[in-house]
Amino acid sequence: QNSPASEPVEVSSDLPSGLQDGFVLSKLVQSRKPISGLVVSIGVSGPNQDPRSIPDSVHQLIRSLMGPDDFGCQSGEGEFLLIYPRELGAGAQRKLAIIAERLWDFQLRSMSSLSILFSWGGVEVNGTSISDAISSATERMHETARNRKPAGVSNSAQAEIVSDASQRVAV
Repeated sequence: QNSPASEPVEVSSDLPSGLQDGFVLSKLVQSRKPISGLVVSIGVSGPNQDPRSIPDSVHQLIRSLMGPDDFGCQSGEGEFLLIYPRELGAGAQRKLAIIAERLWDFQLRSMSSLSILFSWGGVEVNGTSISDAISSATERMHETARNRKPAGVSNSAQAEIVSDASQRVAV
């Protein structure tokens, strides 16, 4: 008998834990193995930010968002991918809310020194190919970036826009 869609599909993710390099991600995508859990894409930008030179403090923040069983990597210029294989249902929603809060807090604290802006999007997957999961999370992340007002908006107004955009990114 087939299990209902709400029940987790038992998937052997074989994801290495910790912050990995792009080579590991490309091998995972090539393997086309299905994954389950929360997949989060995070974009990092700033007014004079070279996407190839993300500050160490941002790398430290990304590491701090990961637990011992979680996978993360820099997935592109100015983009990170985090996969939480054990987060499903309400736990995935809580995790995404915590991530949004931490990114928001960092963004506010760094406003005067780094002027870092984050965009993020998350998707819960259950037995989905890793490439489809990454595409969905990345599209949601780009949605939050597109929902921002054009340049010239005050920092406080922009902060509200980012906060509102993160609220709309449902798991």
